Amino acid sequence: MRFTTAATIAVLFSGFAAAQSFAAYTFTTINVSGATNTIASGINNAGQIVGHYNDSSGVHAFIDTSGVITSFDVPGAIATYAYGINNIGQISGSYIDATGTHGFVDTGGVFSTFNVPGVAGATTAQKINDSGVVTGFFNDGTGSHGFQLAGATFTTINVPGGLAGSTLAFGINNAGVIVGEYNNSTTNRGFSDAGGVFSTFAVTGTTNQAGQAINTAGQIAGYYYTDNAGTGGGHGFVDIGGVFTTINDPLALASTSFGTFVYGINDTGVLVGEFRNLTGNHGFVTNAQIVLPPPTGVPEPASLALLGSGLIGLRLSRRRHA
Repeated sequence: MRFTTAATIAVLFSGFAAAQSFAAYTFTTINVSGATNTIASGINNAGQIVGHYNDSSGVHAFIDTSGVITSFDVPGAIATYAYGINNIGQISGSYIDATGTHGFVDTGGVFSTFNVPGVAGATTAQKINDSGVVTGFFNDGTGSHGFQLAGATFTTINVPGGLAGSTLAFGINNAGVIVGEYNNSTTNRGFSDAGGVFSTFAVTGTTNQAGQAINTAGQIAGYYYTDNAGTGGGHGFVDIGGVFTTINDPLALASTSFGTFVYGINDTGVLVGEFRNLTGNHGFVTNAQIVLPPPTGVPEPASLALLGSGLIGLRLSRRRHA
């Protein structure tokens, strides 16, 4: 009886712990052939990755589908940057031409370009969700401001209480929650915007961080520095319910101007980004790391406590009966 009771509790607790944890991250490097630098910026649930790279002819966007990399450019662009891809396959990003920086959405090879009204040539588009809503930021005479583009409607985003002209919007999920960064007059902080309700966050012990992407479960991915000067290098992070996990590609060099930077996350917790070392900038993709709830038949902590009490009571009852 003693052995059976102990074994039952041990199995239940070990099952609960396993359901709440996940294995170590593994990293796969992404380098476009012939490129001097490769950066992976966005990923969808099918595992399609987008980003950009540099070669002798300039900056070009790419899409990586199961390891097959295809490059593309916005017609007439000097440089093209792809930052996001949704589950429909629409790609969002920015391009530079002779008149400045502009946003684009690529739907099956058909490009739609846009500028925030009144700031032609200063619009940087970032991520896109499954409804086709795009986030990004624009620059005007007062600084930088986030934006959301839904259909033909632009909405400006400024974090309340933040330093004027310091808001950058990067990621958006299917619920319309937006993440990015702002300056609080001292350091950069991450923020989330859920329908105009703002929450800010900071990785403990750091002074400079940015939220870059958010998935359907509300998991936020981004990067941080340990100081404003970036002398310790960059480190990626994943924020799951306020619990931060640091992400460092083992090939990254952790010193000034180097490190690991996470830019994208999909619904299974796969991360994409870049790492920097002495050989340049390289893209990476990780394995899936979603945290699932306890499986059927494994009780929550409160249920475990009740079960433990019941087992103890059963043993005491048997002793009294004997």
